[in-house]
Amino acid sequence: MKIESNNNYKENLIAQNDVKSQESFKSALFDDYETKNSDFSYENIVNTPLNKISSLYENSEDIKKAKNLKIATMFSDNEILSKALYDKVYEMNSINQNNYLFNIIQDKIVFFSSDNTTIEDLLQKSVKERLASTSTNSLEQVPYEYINIVLTYANSISFINSMTSSYKSLSSRYDKDDKYSVFYNNHYLEYNFLIARFKEYDRQIEKLRQL
Repeated sequence: MKIESNNNYKENLIAQNDVKSQESFKSALFDDYETKNSDFSYENIVNTPLNKISSLYENSEDIKKAKNLKIATMFSDNEILSKALYDKVYEMNSINQNNYLFNIIQDKIVFFSSDNTTIEDLLQKSVKERLASTSTNSLEQVPYEYINIVLTYANSISFINSMTSSYKSLSSRYDKDDKYSVFYNNHYLEYNFLIARFKEYDRQIEKLRQL
């Protein structure tokens, strides 16, 4: 019986640990693959083109859900942030998904139309228009070709950090019960939660890399 040398044994052990680390990495980041309907898994949604969803899902509710999840994953080419947004949207009902994504797209339009000196003024104007609108704010109002441009145009980490600080600043301009203060504070909390989830996923992955 051939006995492996210490060097070969160590090399094999390192290789096995690398494989386990990669598997754990995927498990930590995408640990809900098996708990969610496979048709709506992160992996399946990411790999499905937005313009193909209508032909791949059977009913209108599934099509709407899949499109919303797809738009969430398109928000960033950073896989950790993409997954954090996917999870955030997955946890919502369809109406809240629609409102959340509509607002985040409007925020990003403001972001790349402004600079550090004008962003709060433009954001305030945009929010007033959204709240004053008599029609329902809907993703259907935004062409999907435009959505793709809007979501991928600006650095998403910088965008989220900017929105967090801007909404926090704007919320302090009004009494806490004012409708604008409530809107600003809610959006500050949503972006802050997204940052926290992103950092948590990043910490999990960093721990696995150190194994």
